[in-house]
This record gives sequence, structure tokens and C-alpha cells, in this order.
Amino acid sequence: MVGMRGRRVLFLAALLVFACLISAIPVVVAESGQIVVSFEAALHGIEWSDGNLNLGLWVEEVNGAYRLWFRVLAYKDLEAVTLQLLDRTESLPEGVARNPYHAKRIGQGSVDVKFWYPISQDAFPVIVFITYRVAWTSYIGPFTFYVSMALAAVSTLHEGIKRYGGRAAKGLVPLIAPLYFMLVGEEVLEHPVRKDIYWMIERMRICTAADVKDTLGISATVASWHLWMLESRGFIESTRVAGRIVYHSPKISGNAAASLFLLRNPTRKKIVEFLMDEGPSHIRGIARALSLSTETVKRNVDILVRYGVLVEKRSRDARIVSVNEEFLERLRSMEEA
Repeated sequence: MVGMRGRRVLFLAALLVFACLISAIPVVVAESGQIVVSFEAALHGIEWSDGNLNLGLWVEEVNGAYRLWFRVLAYKDLEAVTLQLLDRTESLPEGVARNPYHAKRIGQGSVDVKFWYPISQDAFPVIVFITYRVAWTSYIGPFTFYVSMALAAVSTLHEGIKRYGGRAAKGLVPLIAPLYFMLVGEEVLEHPVRKDIYWMIERMRICTAADVKDTLGISATVASWHLWMLESRGFIESTRVAGRIVYHSPKISGNAAASLFLLRNPTRKKIVEFLMDEGPSHIRGIARALSLSTETVKRNVDILVRYGVLVEKRSRDARIVSVNEEFLERLRSMEEA
């Protein structure tokens, strides 16, 4: 005879198997849309949404040229996402590269960002055509899976409390807590502060919690919480640099983010620019050229060498430093990204 506990386990196992079978049956629905974008609107940034995806776009000026950025946030699993840029005559705008943009798949809750570069102001207004397919999966499968998980958690908690009292409940809370986020399904970017932080990082490429605190006028604790939420869902990443945590877009590598952060320091930036212009030099030569103390140059060069921005070699008693070619390649790749 199977006891009560055995029947409960069999029931939960059957629910999980049923959920997996139902979830394996996808239904694909084709969707499309279009928006007309003026230069003034794109300069301030606009958004378009149809319930399946959210399309954000804005213009960025770089060295006198313009980049039109696109950010696609998927509310559902999307396949064959295509963005095509046309002018009012429905022909390709002059000078636009990477057109159309095509992604095979963008998962629910994830973000994909690309841009066309360059685009002239005269090309506006432009028409953006959005086409994609929704990879829709029956709600019965996920619902059954979550119900099974909830029943298993409640059952385990009940048995633990009966046997071991309150200590078991406290030990199981960290294991059950993630179930809340699965059931609630909170959209991370629906929160206005997190949305502002995400856009801030996309535009600045890197920032710290202090940058978020000062820019948005919020407390350090609130800034850290929202940054953690964004990072935990994969919208941003973090890299530790010289004792600081630097947050950056997933489109940028940790080494690239570290390099950008280090060059925010004006002294380090001057040292790197000097070496790029003049070529390899020793510590005292850099100090004399930049009117800095030898100790200041040495301290900053040590940091730049540690993170791969500079490389050094010994020549008798002098340290000869130069700009790392890998660092220059990272800069070029970020310009082309």
C-alpha cells in the first residue's frame, strides 16, 4: 500500500510530467507594425509597444555624425525579429548600414540593442518597419509547473515545521523565496527608476552606484537595490575595478568596461593620451611632460598596467611603458559595436 506521502509525491510527479508535455507544444503567431520617426523625436528618445515587445529608439551624436540606436525589449519569446529603416519614399536612407537588422530569437524579458551608423539628419523622417513572430506556449504547462512547485514547497514546509519546528521554516524561506518572483512575474523595466537606470547605462555605457545616486537623486541603498534587480535579470552586468563595482551593458565586455572606467580619471586619461601621441616612454619622461610628480605617474601607471591598458618592459633601470594593442582593439570594437 502506498502511504499518504507516497501518493502526494506521485501526484506532484504526474503534474510535472503533464506540464512538460503541454509546454512542449508551441504555437507561432506572426506580428508586425511600423512607426514614423522625426529627427526631433528621436533626439529626445521615443518608445513604441504593442504588448509583445517594446521598441525604444534615440539619436546619439558622435564626432559630428549621428547614430540611431534601437532597443528591443521582449515581453514574450520572439522569433525572426526584423527592424528595417526606410525613408518616406520607402527606400533605404542614404548612408545607413546594417539595414535591415535581424535577430533569430529574443527571449522573454531580455533586451537586444543594435544601431545603424551613420545616418544624416536629412534622412529624417524615417519609417521603422517591425516584423516578428511570437513563440507562444500554452499557459497550462507553466501554470501546472508553478502549481506543482508551490504544492511541493508548502508540503515540505509543513512536514519540516511538524518535525523540527520554526528552525525548519527559517531554513526553507531562502529556497522558497524565488518562487515568489516566478509566480508574480514582475517586469523589471516597468519600474520607472529601474527604467531610468537602464537607459542611463545604455547611453553612458558604464556607471557606478554613486553615479546613479547623484544623477537620479536617490539614496545609495535604493540605487544598489535597483542595480541588483537589473543585474539579476540579465539587463546589465558588473565588473570590479580598482575596488569599485562598475555596471555596464552586456554588449560591453568586462575588460572594456574596466578600461572606460579607469580613463574617467583625468590623470590616467592624460597619461594614456600622451603615450598614444608620443609613443613608449619612461615614468620620469611622462612626469616631466605632464608636469606631474613621479610618484603620481607611477601609481597611476601601475593601475593601468594591472588592468591591461598599458604594458611595460624593463630597459636597464627604467620602466618603459606603452599603450597595450589589445586595449586599442577594445576601443575600436566598442566604436563598431
